[in-house]
Amino acid sequence: MELAAKIKTCRTCTEEKPLTEFYINSGRWAYPDCKPCHRAGPRRKWQLKQYGLTPESYAAMFAEQNGVCKICNQVCATGRNLAVDHNHTTGVVRGLLCKRCNQVLGQVEENLELLAKVVDYLRSADADS
Repeated sequence: MELAAKIKTCRTCTEEKPLTEFYINSGRWAYPDCKPCHRAGPRRKWQLKQYGLTPESYAAMFAEQNGVCKICNQVCATGRNLAVDHNHTTGVVRGLLCKRCNQVLGQVEENLELLAKVVDYLRSADADS
């Protein structure tokens, strides 16, 4: 039977939803809370607090960005919340990013010189082809 055909009741909102509305762990069991409730749970509040944000301030930023990544202007392909991007030195929050853009920034370690070299490389590689 496919996942969409199965129904599960969310522990938090008590709504009956298709199993596709629940995160499934690697052991193939569904979390007790639906995706929206899971994302809004205590762990999420703790994560946001690390950046000086509340669920309400995150929601305001999300709405201000129209629900899309501040870099690529796309919704997160993973279906997850946009990541809180912040300056690792000052702690100042810069915006919300999709997983891919957030990982790119992490890989270049906020090094503008390295990022410029990556851009130069891509431009030269495209010119050579």
